[in-house]
Amino acid sequence: AKRVKGKDKSLQCYAIVRLAGAKKGKFKVQTKTTEVIKNGNPKFKDHACLFDIRDMEKLVDMIYKNGDKSLICSVEIYDDNWMKDECIGKTSFDLKDILMRPSTPLKQDFPLDGLSEGGSVKLTVNFFACFNGICRVSLVEAR
Repeated sequence: AKRVKGKDKSLQCYAIVRLAGAKKGKFKVQTKTTEVIKNGNPKFKDHACLFDIRDMEKLVDMIYKNGDKSLICSVEIYDDNWMKDECIGKTSFDLKDILMRPSTPLKQDFPLDGLSEGGSVKLTVNFFACFNGICRVSLVEAR
């Protein structure tokens, strides 16, 4: 991540990646916490979030329950604090295009909402087609 700032002077971040707004279960993944940083650029060390999409019917049901018309992937960056963790930025994107072109990765900096200085997170998204599909989201770095 780039230009990510919390309320205190140092950051120790983790990310939560969700498919279709999942609150729990196999469509919600939390990364490991980064090392403490003071420059606002946490390194997630190529943490891979794997979503094994075998039950497509359950995923489609979740999409419609949330009122969406497409498969949205959201990433939330949190500052790991002793008393209460703070969401310091989030982004979301539609996986529709990546599902149409299996094995072609999408590498992009996504802007993080909620940051006054325009922070971003760099993601690589792959869809590996098999019988039902596995989607892999790699969280590279945040600035």
